[in-house]
Amino acid sequence: MGTGSYAGYQVDEVLKGVNSTVNGSTDAVTGQAVIDDSTLKSASVDVNLNDVHTSFKARDEYFSSQVVDTNLHPIASFRATEPVDLKELLVDTSDNMQQNSVDVDIPGELDLNGQVMPATAKATVIVTQQGMQVRGVVPMVWQDFGITPPDLNVVKVADSGELQFLLLLTR
Repeated sequence: MGTGSYAGYQVDEVLKGVNSTVNGSTDAVTGQAVIDDSTLKSASVDVNLNDVHTSFKARDEYFSSQVVDTNLHPIASFRATEPVDLKELLVDTSDNMQQNSVDVDIPGELDLNGQVMPATAKATVIVTQQGMQVRGVVPMVWQDFGITPPDLNVVKVADSGELQFLLLLTR
């Protein structure tokens, strides 16, 4: 993973009667991808949940202690489980190759809060001079991972959300 990669989550909530969308993110992301013969053969991404932050410190503390116990489960991981064809993306080998992009579904497994579930990352892959940029989301339902969305007097969090990522893959 190159510098500038990040991952996080987005979820809708009602805070003190006001609808809002919350984003938490971190650059504590590691991983790798193997591309051979225009096919993504394998990919893995690990995110340190202790470093995920939003604009509200109390929310972050609640997330890391009550929503996901980051002492027990500090890392969330996504692993591709099937090859992904990138031929459409890699067809051009000219100097303009960085203008190529393709939308792909990446079947995989998401490991969050000690639970492993099938998941599909929906991503846009762009060739850059340094390698590839992969931007996407993994839609998810919190309870699938043993997570009860907060429903307190001052805040109610939606039952589903998405994990978001920008991965800068270097050659």
